[in-house]
Amino acid sequence: MDLLKQTASLMFVAVHRAFVDGIILHIAKLLEKPQASSGHGKLTLARMPPLIGDVRLRADVRHLVSEARRVAFGFVVPWRDRQIAHLDIDLALEVSDPLPGVTQTQIAAALQAIRAVMNRVEWHYWKSVTKYEDAIYGVGRDGDQLIYVLKQGLRAHSERIRRIREGKALPGDLTGRGDDTTGPGGVQT
Repeated sequence: MDLLKQTASLMFVAVHRAFVDGIILHIAKLLEKPQASSGHGKLTLARMPPLIGDVRLRADVRHLVSEARRVAFGFVVPWRDRQIAHLDIDLALEVSDPLPGVTQTQIAAALQAIRAVMNRVEWHYWKSVTKYEDAIYGVGRDGDQLIYVLKQGLRAHSERIRRIREGKALPGDLTGRGDDTTGPGGVQT
């Protein structure tokens, strides 16, 4: 975490906020009622129980969907309705109380409750479960590569500062980017 703070903290704060907002929005979508007030249908977990023929499984899934809504809706709905999907004017103008923070524990509990629904159905039909929490998205090791490049950049920056302080600056050390493709003030040449 210190590495991220040393390199581009504001950018990583923005990326983190976008990820959290996206997760909150998707949790809300999955747990919505299946019918909008406009009459349009929604693809939600609540659509599953009526489609299940097995009476016991239908009751289990209905209960698990209700439990997931209980766990998640207290924090996802206010954030979705007042900040992410719509911007509440009183919140924006700071004339109402701020939204309560969302914790990793709350998000983890909501995701666990959603996994419980999915895995209950999967167990019934296929006698297996999916370890959604261990899913690896994408290929490669982009995060590791980013960390490596950031560390290399910090080392190069430290070396550049050391050379300047010792009076041994290289031509690119004084241009702002540390390479020979920038002019005064870091302007690309």
